[in-house]
Amino acid sequence: TAVAIIFYSLTYFLTVRPSKVVDIIGKFLTPFLILALVVIIVKGIISPLGAPAETAKINSVLGKGLIDGYQTMDCFVSLAVGSVLLLTLKNKGYSEPKQQVKMLFKSGLIACTTLGLIYGGLTYLGATVSAKYGLDVEQSQIIVNVTQNLLGNAGKVALGLASFLACLTTSIGLTSASGEYLVNITKGKIKYSTFILCICIFGTAAAIIGVSGIVKIGAPILAVVYPPTIVLIILAFFKDKIKNDLIFKLPAFTAVTISFIQVLYEQLGILKFITILPLSDIGFNWIIPSFIAFVIALFIKKK
Repeated sequence: TAVAIIFYSLTYFLTVRPSKVVDIIGKFLTPFLILALVVIIVKGIISPLGAPAETAKINSVLGKGLIDGYQTMDCFVSLAVGSVLLLTLKNKGYSEPKQQVKMLFKSGLIACTTLGLIYGGLTYLGATVSAKYGLDVEQSQIIVNVTQNLLGNAGKVALGLASFLACLTTSIGLTSASGEYLVNITKGKIKYSTFILCICIFGTAAAIIGVSGIVKIGAPILAVVYPPTIVLIILAFFKDKIKNDLIFKLPAFTAVTISFIQVLYEQLGILKFITILPLSDIGFNWIIPSFIAFVIALFIKKK
């Protein structure tokens, strides 16, 4: 409880001025995070703890990894974080849309490359100990053990620092983006600082539940909302050419419906027919139905 209160107090003070959010993350927090992770990954590559298991211990490793990746909320949150990035770019003098797109593309390319290398490195570390652990081991315990075996107690400190900074940077970004969004939809009737305070109080309460409790509650919800979010992001690239809102709505509605049925099947064992859809084995059974919905929407005339 005390740690949660301290953590969200830091989040509040680092988020209360939105124009400074990206500067704080970029100049101070992210470099420390990357450095800590790089040290762990490089050590694991130089001195691997073992060889990967010869056979997979779960069905559809790719599908499981992709669905678990929803819990990072990277894709989902990008819709809201974009407003913070645009605000920061405007404050730095990039007022033209073309300038903003150019800068966002460059920064996005750097971020994607860096994240790809880091996630790839962590995946490799997990593979090196895959033969040593069963399916009953907790995910957090694996990375703790790997780090301690690679770097000893100093490694655990580095891991703690990396985890703290990762959570703090994410918390700052999410809180700021959510505050900006809520200010916009309420047309400024409620202050940004008030929303930030409410979000931090809610975050503190959620943190007290614990990681396992949050994942248990959040995973099914994210499994439902993530697919339509991906659909909307893809279609947003062509928004200037799309004149009929139904082209957005029908594929997104289809994606969320398929995902909802999939979650019901996984949680309650009902509606098993959902498993016959193509790409069900990797968790993407919503793609083809959404594409069909997109094609159908193209032929529906706008009123």
